[in-house]
Amino acid sequence: MKKGFFFIIGSMVMVGCSSASTEAPAVEPPVVSNETPAATNETEAVTNETWTDEYGSPMGMDFPLAQPEEFTFHYHARNTYAFNEDWPVFKEMQEITNISLKNTANPVGTNSVEQLLLQAVDRFPSDIYGGDNIASYFMQYGPEGGFLPLNDYWDNLPNFRAFLDDNPDVEAAITAWDGNIYHIPYIQSGGVARTYFMRTDWLDNLGLEVPTTVEELENVLIAFKYDDPNGNGINDEIPYFNDNWMEMMRLVNLWDARCYGMDSYVEKVIPTEDGSVYFAWSTPEFKVGLENLSRWYDMGLIDREIFTKGVASRVEYLPKDIGGMTHEWTPSTSAYNDGVNIDGFKFEVIAPPITATGNQWEEHSRLKVKPDGWAVTPNCSNPEAAFAYMDYIYSDYGRILSNYGVEGLSYDMVDGKPTFNDYVLNNDENVAVNIFLETYIGTQLKHGYWMDYEYEYQWTHEIGRAGVDLYTENDYSVIQMPPLPWNVEQKQVIDNRLPNINMYTNEMVQKWIIGDPSVIDAEWDMYLAELEKLGLSIVLDTYQEAYTSYLEKLEN
Repeated sequence: MKKGFFFIIGSMVMVGCSSASTEAPAVEPPVVSNETPAATNETEAVTNETWTDEYGSPMGMDFPLAQPEEFTFHYHARNTYAFNEDWPVFKEMQEITNISLKNTANPVGTNSVEQLLLQAVDRFPSDIYGGDNIASYFMQYGPEGGFLPLNDYWDNLPNFRAFLDDNPDVEAAITAWDGNIYHIPYIQSGGVARTYFMRTDWLDNLGLEVPTTVEELENVLIAFKYDDPNGNGINDEIPYFNDNWMEMMRLVNLWDARCYGMDSYVEKVIPTEDGSVYFAWSTPEFKVGLENLSRWYDMGLIDREIFTKGVASRVEYLPKDIGGMTHEWTPSTSAYNDGVNIDGFKFEVIAPPITATGNQWEEHSRLKVKPDGWAVTPNCSNPEAAFAYMDYIYSDYGRILSNYGVEGLSYDMVDGKPTFNDYVLNNDENVAVNIFLETYIGTQLKHGYWMDYEYEYQWTHEIGRAGVDLYTENDYSVIQMPPLPWNVEQKQVIDNRLPNINMYTNEMVQKWIIGDPSVIDAEWDMYLAELEKLGLSIVLDTYQEAYTSYLEKLEN
């Protein structure tokens, strides 16, 4: 093990957590096949003996094991909860494999990344680690001996190896600087995640059309503010709102500026088609967008409580008939069309407004390779079985398990496809389907699995489906930054400098939006100079090195 392993965590605890790609096919019913995934030039044939489950999917080991096996599992996610040993999905996995997982994560922890970093002090004592926003640490600590390289266990990973052979972009994104792969990631499918929503019944009340340009949008928001679209005789309407002010920042797109490099609120570095990168929050276009957001805020077109209201905005503003427009998650937002008791209520998806220069895009789409996953440590006494267990999640039936749960409990097979039943769709907990599945069934967990977008499309309101189709058919998406395989020196630069840069930009942007729009121009040069003092050029050079390395891996 390399000297100095695990003891540079002090500066990394400050790293912020990020919070949705090409579309993968919907899950089909398992097809019986005894074929072993073909080997690549870089990979030896998986095994001389081909093991398959009852559905014909390859297995990395002859399951169920003759003797029961138990692995300790440190899984903490969403800054909220730990692994639940009673989740039905993992009970089913135990039946299939004769392997059980025992939780070792603190169930009352409030920061999942810190939970992992505390484990680094003890050299990761559990057998398996998993969670969200921790993939970069697998790629950091793996080369230092903290996690086992998958490259030594391809015989036990036939499904995941086959997936990588079909998705070289994924392999490039998860390969660490030393050329090894140390984790199995969470893979998303379905590009569209957030869309623009507008009260189209308010448009009808005012005799207005759906806006198609930014100029038309501004006029509609002004009418929402001053022309009493809810008809109560009170000037109480909030034209534009968001559950998170960082999402509101994407409105700079309306003035030709990029805002975020991926579906994350901390990734402000943008890749370009020519392979270069830049910092979105320092461009002239961003400055123009910021000046207009400040102007809209002064005009009362943006929620006055945008920086403090948080997740309470949709829950409060829509039922109270005072919220006019947002940019939010399509399934949960479209569900308000059935959940709000207002005559004629319609909260429909509209296309991204066309900018003055003719641009029309949707910046937020699902990142194919998420910075989430799971990995095995050298402390594991039977890594072959651990990897084979994890690999099974990528099999046909394993993918159904991880997306839909257990047949007869959470879904039924209808016309050969897993279809959620009433137990899930109208659950007694009265929560969104994805929350219910994650909390009570053990599906959709941010360990290493391959999402099937059909799971979400299936329970999305018809208005949301129409919006997804609109955005997909018109391909409004733009290039995103993949998770980057930092080497040790690069990660130190990012961990030491980027948090302060993000903190400074967030503080200045909030001050400017709330304040006088004219101040932005006067203070802009000072802002840029301070970013340089904080090391922005060094950070960009580091991103460029890592992104270039990713592109080279992809080409090879």
